Amino acid sequence: VFVFEWSSPSWRTNVCILAQIPFSIGFLYLTLIAYFIRDWRDFQLFIAIPNLLHFVFKYLLPESPRWLASRGRVEEARDSMAFAAKMNKRSVPKNIQISETGCEKTIDEDINIWTLVKEKEMLKRLVILSLNWIVITLSFYGLSLSSARDENLFVNVASMAAVEMPAYILCVL
Repeated sequence: VFVFEWSSPSWRTNVCILAQIPFSIGFLYLTLIAYFIRDWRDFQLFIAIPNLLHFVFKYLLPESPRWLASRGRVEEARDSMAFAAKMNKRSVPKNIQISETGCEKTIDEDINIWTLVKEKEMLKRLVILSLNWIVITLSFYGLSLSSARDENLFVNVASMAAVEMPAYILCVL
């Protein structure tokens, strides 16, 4: 979501597709780790420890300007864009206008998880996306199990992971 919000509308689709490449790299990395660490407890510990870095991200990454603006925090949104421009060695254009449209609506309303069920359109989207997620996940899981039938499980899983990277690139082209 973070990458999606920082991308301009014309680049969003491609950026979000390319943002999946680290997952295939992680899949390859996981296969390599599993090859060398055969004890499942050590393996779980080894792959769980790097997740502690996520606690640091809250303090390192700026809030999304889009989210800040939607909450009526326009000055903080400008500061966030200035920080991003500084990190990218760019200057913030002077003519950027941040729209506060809809800010007052989201601040006053009580929006929670039950809003997905109460609103007819949101419920429809929830059901469609949930079914979509189930079908895609089961298809991926089935392909994963089918690809690992030969003698060397590690080579089969690594080859399946390696196929994902060119697939993401081909989606963009």
